[in-house]
Amino acid sequence: MKKLEQKDIDNYLLKVQAVFYTAAKNIPMEVRANVRNATSSPSLEKSNLTAMNKMLDSTFTVDAPALLEDTVIEQLGSEFDLTDKEAEVDDIAAQCDFFWRQVCDASLAFLNSNHTEYRQILASLKPDSPPALITVQQEKMTSAAIETPTLIEAWKEFVKYKSNWSDKIQQINEKYFEAIAIVLGRDTPVTEISKRDIKRLLEAVEGLPRQNKKPYNNMTVQECLEQDDIPEEDLVSSKTVKDYLKLCQSFFSTFLTKEKDILISSPTENVSFVNKSKPYGNYTDAEMKSLVGRFLLEKNWKKWVFLLLAYSGHVEGKLQN
Repeated sequence: MKKLEQKDIDNYLLKVQAVFYTAAKNIPMEVRANVRNATSSPSLEKSNLTAMNKMLDSTFTVDAPALLEDTVIEQLGSEFDLTDKEAEVDDIAAQCDFFWRQVCDASLAFLNSNHTEYRQILASLKPDSPPALITVQQEKMTSAAIETPTLIEAWKEFVKYKSNWSDKIQQINEKYFEAIAIVLGRDTPVTEISKRDIKRLLEAVEGLPRQNKKPYNNMTVQECLEQDDIPEEDLVSSKTVKDYLKLCQSFFSTFLTKEKDILISSPTENVSFVNKSKPYGNYTDAEMKSLVGRFLLEKNWKKWVFLLLAYSGHVEGKLQN
């Protein structure tokens, strides 16, 4: 593949800037459409934009990768050889984050009726020269970046999308989502949820008690998540944990990635959960006494198979003579 050169970087940034400029120019039209269709309120938009700005600031104030770094690597890596270009890629991604931040600032300025500031930001975003043809991939990336829904917003759309759910299935999945929203954060933008977060969710779910048993049936999901030292026999089954993962795969991969094009890749990709079952022969003292006593009473010669295994230590457990 062709080595990435400075002219390629300049051309790429010009295209990305043009897409963000178009997005900023369309802010008045989109705000008006959202109000008319009641899809979002100005106060909620302001809250989301403020939260997004805080995350974008991490590109410049802390030692963390730019939010759009993975996207930049994927796009440029499909055309150019990026070997030994880590510093250049980091700089490109930071500039893309800065364009994104400018669009957020422009949106906030417009929502606050500060039209002078809005026009100034719009002017600063305008490319100095006519951009080359913008790829569909770049449009998709920028559109997803600007219109990122929170977890709870995306879930509401997902429930509408899954209109074929039966009442029982929806009730179960809504219960599952309670735990998902607590662990991942209901107001977290879906683009900020990573594989590590999904794995953390599964670990938390694995430690949940069965809520059809006392005293857990009188507890909220939050209270159940906060419980410590839950007896193993009270924990949810491995199948339940796997059901959580399946729901997340349907939500993040099928819906947000393939159906809505909000995510470029799903955080559930290559995440798996292995069923854990109690090993055979791992018996308590009481269980061993009961089993040995039962087989001692047997007349059949087959009793010696178990008794020999028990007394030779091949069956775990302690025996008292």
